Amino acid sequence: MKYNKCLLVLSALAAVVFTGCKNEDVEKHRFDNKFYITSAILSDDLLIKSDTPGYTKTIESRLAKPAGQQVAVTIEADPSQVAAYNMIYGDNAVALPAECYELSSNRIDIAAGQVSGDAIEIVFKDINTLDGSRRYVLPVTVTSCNGVDLLDSRSTVYFVARQGAMINVVANIAWMNFPVSWSADAKPLVSGMKQVTIEALLRSADWTDGRGDALSSVFGIEDNFLVRIGDADRPRDQLQLATGSANGGNWPVWSVARTPEQIAGNMYGVSPESEGLVAYWKFNEGSGSTIIDHANGTNLSAVGGTPTWIPVTLPEVK
Repeated sequence: MKYNKCLLVLSALAAVVFTGCKNEDVEKHRFDNKFYITSAILSDDLLIKSDTPGYTKTIESRLAKPAGQQVAVTIEADPSQVAAYNMIYGDNAVALPAECYELSSNRIDIAAGQVSGDAIEIVFKDINTLDGSRRYVLPVTVTSCNGVDLLDSRSTVYFVARQGAMINVVANIAWMNFPVSWSADAKPLVSGMKQVTIEALLRSADWTDGRGDALSSVFGIEDNFLVRIGDADRPRDQLQLATGSANGGNWPVWSVARTPEQIAGNMYGVSPESEGLVAYWKFNEGSGSTIIDHANGTNLSAVGGTPTWIPVTLPEVK
């Protein structure tokens, strides 16, 4: 009798299990469709530098899956979230002044069947007028989302302005070269040049501590003024700009002989108006493959690839 009761109970349980599986709503196991910002939550590369008045950033966003109906989202700057930012990141920033930024729009519309709308562009201006001893933050947040739910953890982004060093980024130019075609302003300075000073800051990925090969540098004028450090028959830790494994930053070229004291006194930067300065490639663009000449307009374009931009911290000059 007890045996029959056990069978009856087990049969009932099995019926419940199979019935539950059959009638289960599989939609409950799918992710809800939500709106979220895909851009980095924290961008702290708005550098306060005298020669960089502004920046342009974009906010990208999307839905988890195509919208079933029209979706309307409002995004706005929200200085009230500065305290929350400071708490999260352990910072002591103040709100970025309203006159230092402008949003291209505060609305994102996503049509039915689509997953994204237009990106919002933020133009940062007069950043070079800010107090370099302070840190500033601009929180930008979703204030309304109609048509789908909002993913709260990806609804706010922060843009931080901070004091910048003279060099904050370098270009990885391994296996690339930069042909030089002198600008109209630079040609008279190069023509008939009797002496030259070439300065370069390099961050090598291939120098090995303790190697026995002596370092040497080779500078030459070949056809259109080709600058090399090392050559094909040199050890690999003697870098060649055109083909070596180097990260370049801050390349002034002079038509005068600079003294060691002058070079040491302006190791990380010189004035573009300096007498005798033929070209000044900072290699600090941070994106793209065009290197700007800040002296006379002889801009360079990478051949053989696109530079990878690497954030750096410079050692103290002693």
